[in-house]
Amino acid sequence: MAQLAAYLTKMKRVMLPLGITWLILLFAFTATMIAVHLIPASAVMSNTTASVSQLYEIPQSPDTPLIPTLLHHDTFTDRIILDMIRTADTSRPIDAAMMNYIPANDLQFDNTKKIFGEGPAEDYARYWQGHQLPARIAMTFTTLKPLLIFNTVTGIILFIAVVISMWRRIAARHALTFAAFIILSGFPLTMWSLQLTDIYFITFIAMLCLLAAPRLSVSTRNIAITFFTIGAATTFFDFLTFPLFTLCFPLVAMLLSQKPGDRLQAMTPILSWGLGYTLLWISKWIVGSVLTGTNLFVKAIDGINERTGDISSGSQALLILLTATAIMLLIAVVIGRRKNYLHDALLLTAAIPIAWFIVLKNHSTVHFFFTWRILLLTYYCITTYYLVNHGRKRKNCNTDTML
Repeated sequence: MAQLAAYLTKMKRVMLPLGITWLILLFAFTATMIAVHLIPASAVMSNTTASVSQLYEIPQSPDTPLIPTLLHHDTFTDRIILDMIRTADTSRPIDAAMMNYIPANDLQFDNTKKIFGEGPAEDYARYWQGHQLPARIAMTFTTLKPLLIFNTVTGIILFIAVVISMWRRIAARHALTFAAFIILSGFPLTMWSLQLTDIYFITFIAMLCLLAAPRLSVSTRNIAITFFTIGAATTFFDFLTFPLFTLCFPLVAMLLSQKPGDRLQAMTPILSWGLGYTLLWISKWIVGSVLTGTNLFVKAIDGINERTGDISSGSQALLILLTATAIMLLIAVVIGRRKNYLHDALLLTAAIPIAWFIVLKNHSTVHFFFTWRILLLTYYCITTYYLVNHGRKRKNCNTDTML
């Protein structure tokens, strides 16, 4: 009880810094979204039109067998991102930034090679749609293919930098394990998708910052602010793909590179990320409702009810993976040697993707062709758990745990 009381006292002290961080990020997100919609439609129309045509030149994966399905290239969502650029009414930048209009029939898109959706505009305001920030700027001077090439090259450079940093700061085995699971997720092929790119960028940049600047994780306050910011950035840019990448990979890197602490201290990054992710998402609905006069909570709540609703049909692969993952986690708990908070934290982190799939069961099954990557995190944490238990101490390491 004394340990819990001390931890709660520490957390109370970070509420004010987190509140200030929230206000700064909320202002930054709102201002940048409005600013990017000040770019006139005439400046992006030509390149956006060409980009939609290029989108259909990218080879499509068949629905079967399983592996191509899991690496399926999602032109549906990339098409929505591009259509959102074209549909925005830049004479009303605040409304365009908050409402995120697309042609109504985009959501019933049949994958035919139409240049653009048609019909009345419908809002997609339940997300921040932060992907519009880089995409809309890029469309002022280039088209889709050069943008995807830039994203892929940049992603590979960041990925290599993370692996090298983990190799030097932690251990070779952990660097290689991280690299293996990132590649298993389909990287770098996944960088050929506007929808999936941002998650990798946030994950890699967060890991590099944590490994290069240990001060970000030296105190409860710094850890809380760091992971709150990571969670907020995820909810701003991501289209609800596999957002837990930005929590679990940076968290494991931080745990492996720092000195052991108490068990409750391991909860700080998880709670802070979840708070940043959730609070900034809800803040979009609040700010959008105030600035546009439209109640964004109605559709947002409908979306929540739908995505947490009944599991979809044809989800046998999900059920098999979820069951196998849960069994592996149970085995790890029963057989593993829990020595300190690092081991407990790894097992706790391994359980988070399972909980995510259970809560968002409808979304996870409907979009299983990209959400399956979340379950890789459980296997990654369990693998790291055994490497920590059965590894050897690294010389000159700043922790006294087994690496």
